[in-house]
Amino acid sequence: MRGLISVVYLFVTCLYGSVFIIAPTFVCSLFSPKYSNKLINILVAAWKMQVVICLEMFHGMKVVVSGDCYETEGNAMILMNHRTRLDWIYLFGYLFRGKILHKQKIVLKSQIKWIPGVGWSMQAGGGIFLDRSWDSDQTNIVKMLDHFNMLESNYNILFFPEGTDFSEQNKIKSDKFATKAGLPRYEHVLHPRVVGLNCIVDHMRKSNSIDAIYDITVAYSHDIPQSESDIIMRGPPKVVHYHIRRYPISELPVGDVSSWCRNVWQHKENLLHEFYNELNLSCRQFETNMKKNQMFLF
Repeated sequence: MRGLISVVYLFVTCLYGSVFIIAPTFVCSLFSPKYSNKLINILVAAWKMQVVICLEMFHGMKVVVSGDCYETEGNAMILMNHRTRLDWIYLFGYLFRGKILHKQKIVLKSQIKWIPGVGWSMQAGGGIFLDRSWDSDQTNIVKMLDHFNMLESNYNILFFPEGTDFSEQNKIKSDKFATKAGLPRYEHVLHPRVVGLNCIVDHMRKSNSIDAIYDITVAYSHDIPQSESDIIMRGPPKVVHYHIRRYPISELPVGDVSSWCRNVWQHKENLLHEFYNELNLSCRQFETNMKKNQMFLF
């Protein structure tokens, strides 16, 4: 029941906000596009805070973060494995505490932009929507990145290289691809799709608008609600774990980053294998020997 209440509340507030609060601000863009963009980013972030309040205060969801600290200055990409359909929503709390929630841009499937409320606000907030047709996707990616560079001092882009969530059906497809390409089969992640990643990194490099890439590995120590219906029936996960690794852009290979990304995903698989091998659910956490390490819970 609590899950249903939260979903209905968030949907209604998002729908109301996108129609009666965000939409009127587009008038400001006629006079000052940069001011209008900053205002819309703040308003979208304010709604995202409603999500954080619902998850953490109403439902008591806990988030554990380990690894490198996120640097607030500069532009960056965030790469994350897509364990469930809602991994990106659980990340809002950490981004808010890092004072970068209003800078977040998300790469999403194009179908989402037509969802009343949520899709409209994501469009207003600068979401990058992909059709999985490379000709149109490449054009849209370049167009949106140029738009960000024109309007904003810094931003971060959340990108899921796997392209879809980790479901049983999607794992079968990933295994078939691995067999055909001579790659190892994974148990906890899907093989990444690197064409879009290469395009984004290359364009951001050419425009001198990327300082680092953050690799975030997400895991769930207790329950794993896979979809929105699971949230309605059982509520959000009890505990979400995020492990962060920061890669300065200068450390990445110039040009094609496909091999680098596959190595990162192999490391994710290893991390998750160790994480889920711990049978005591309360003791599950990411192990790290990194010097610049953070470990906190909220």
